[in-house]
Amino acid sequence: MIIQNRKTKAHALVVILAVLAFTAAMIAGCVPAKVNPEAAPVVTVQDAFAAEVAAMTCWTTAVMVSPLGAASQVRAGDFYTSGLGQTCRHATVTVNGESHRVVICKDGEQWYTAAPIFEGQPR
Repeated sequence: MIIQNRKTKAHALVVILAVLAFTAAMIAGCVPAKVNPEAAPVVTVQDAFAAEVAAMTCWTTAVMVSPLGAASQVRAGDFYTSGLGQTCRHATVTVNGESHRVVICKDGEQWYTAAPIFEGQPR
């Protein structure tokens, strides 16, 4: 009985050490690297499509180059405030007879095209 108990304790210790090593490895991988903000220059890229849609009058349509392709028919919607507190605007982009909903938002002074979270939802 004593020998079996020692084997069980040794096995349990090995399992515990393996779990701790795995946990330590996972935590080490999640620690962000130190970044020196002075070493990396900030480069802002203007999203020309988003800026052009932002300048459109509500409910007007224009043909322009969009992230979905050249000669896209873009219809601007209303402005609204997002859950993040940003000024945003819905737009509908029609390319080759297929319509897509897009959103542009303003982050500080720059307009950008938001990720397509609406695609795949019924209209």
